Amino acid sequence: KNLATILVNRGILEPDQAFSFLDPKLKDLLPNPFDLIDMEKAADRIADAVINNEQITIFGDYDVDGATSSALLKKFLYAVGLKPEVYIPHRLNEGYGPNKNAMDKIKEEHKSSLLVTVDCGIVAFEPLEYAKSIGLDVIILDHHLSQEKLPAVDAVVNPNRFDEEFEYKNLAAVGVVFLATIVIRS
Repeated sequence: KNLATILVNRGILEPDQAFSFLDPKLKDLLPNPFDLIDMEKAADRIADAVINNEQITIFGDYDVDGATSSALLKKFLYAVGLKPEVYIPHRLNEGYGPNKNAMDKIKEEHKSSLLVTVDCGIVAFEPLEYAKSIGLDVIILDHHLSQEKLPAVDAVVNPNRFDEEFEYKNLAAVGVVFLATIVIRS
């Protein structure tokens, strides 16, 4: 009787709600990743890279969010059989975000066909346009505010892109990467 009273006082009126509250599952508490614009395109392209054993480079920011985003995506891709490269720009020599010299290294030295930027890239128009021109497919997994124009890449997954209605605007990039990893189908 006491438990039922507590549940009712918390607005839990249906048996299914009570079971979910008393035995919560992470999958029931997460937002639907496909509610993010371009998530399906990003997940499908990464899955294709896994299936075709393509070389992927993860381009991350040098802060904690960029490092954890890079580590999470690398660990996931490694677990599904790839050996991705991680590129973190030198803060003093290269500055913030993607740059043309890095794109050349990623294409020539890493031999990558897919570039995934994490925690950066949403306003890197010229470097990512250049990346596309040298044959890299590009996916952006970011959380920074976008402009009304987006980089011309294969997918832009960002809860803070100008045209996004996703409810959870406060996700860090590592949260965006986590949502991507749970939907990638190979």
